[in-house]
Amino acid sequence: MAWVSVHQQLRDHRKVRELYRLLNISRQEAIGILVLIWLWALDNADRQGMILSATIDDIAEAAFWKGDSHKLYSALVESHWIDEVEGKMYLHDWDEFNKPFFDYIDRKERDKIRKRQGNSAGKSTEIPAENPQEFHESPSPSPSPSPSPSHNNKDYSLEFEKFRQRYDAETLKKIDQYLDILRTTRVSGKISDSIKHQVYEEMNKHPVVVVKYACETVIKRPELHSKKENYFYGIMRNTTADEAEQKLNNGQQSKSKYRDMTNYQPGE
Repeated sequence: MAWVSVHQQLRDHRKVRELYRLLNISRQEAIGILVLIWLWALDNADRQGMILSATIDDIAEAAFWKGDSHKLYSALVESHWIDEVEGKMYLHDWDEFNKPFFDYIDRKERDKIRKRQGNSAGKSTEIPAENPQEFHESPSPSPSPSPSPSHNNKDYSLEFEKFRQRYDAETLKKIDQYLDILRTTRVSGKISDSIKHQVYEEMNKHPVVVVKYACETVIKRPELHSKKENYFYGIMRNTTADEAEQKLNNGQQSKSKYRDMTNYQPGE
C-alpha cells in the first residue's frame, strides 16, 4: 500500500494560505487539493518529483478540480507547490517530502533480496515486517520536510572525499558556493548529508566542465538562488560539455574586456 506524508505544519503553512487566496477557496479545499495531487503523484511522478507524461488538465482532474485547470496550475506554481524546470513540471521538494515512503520501499526490496539469498543458501531468514507508521513520527520544519534524523545517521564523509577528488580547486570552490546557496532554500538553513550525497551523485553523471558551468550559472544569477536542486540538475542535463566550455570561455572573455576598460587611462 502506497502512502504520502502529511505533516501538522501543513495546516497553517504560508504556502497553503497563498494557494487558497489565489484560488479563492477555503483552507480545507486547498489542503485537499494538495493531498489528492500527492496521492496521484505516487503513480505519476518519479522520485525527483518530475511529473511524467501528464498535462495540466491531468493535474486538475487528479485534484477533482472543476474550474479552469490553467488557473489551478498557475496558482500551484505561484505558491511554489509545483516548480517549472527546463520545460518540465516538478512537485516541489517531492524527493525530500516523500522520502520516508521511498526509504520504506527500498528497505522492503532489500529485505526481499536478502530473504531470497538466504533461501538459496538453504537458510531460513525471517524478515521482520516493516511498519510504515514508524516513518511518520519525526517532525519537520515545513510541509516539505527534511528526512527524519533516523535516516541520516550514515557517515558520508569518505564518499564525499571520494566525490571531491574528481574536481580541481577552482571547481570545488564553485561547488561549495552552490551548496551554500542550496542551504538557503531550506527553512532550516541546512541540507542533510543524504541530499548532499544525491547532489554529488548527480554531478558525477556529467563532465566536470558541465558541473562547473551549472554551479557558476546559479551563483551568478540571484533569481536562481531560490531554486531547489532539481533546477540545477536540469542545467546539467541540458548542457553539453562543448556548450559549457564555450559559455564559460565567453564569460572569461567578458571579464577580461571589463578589466581592460576599467584599467584604461586616457592617453595610453
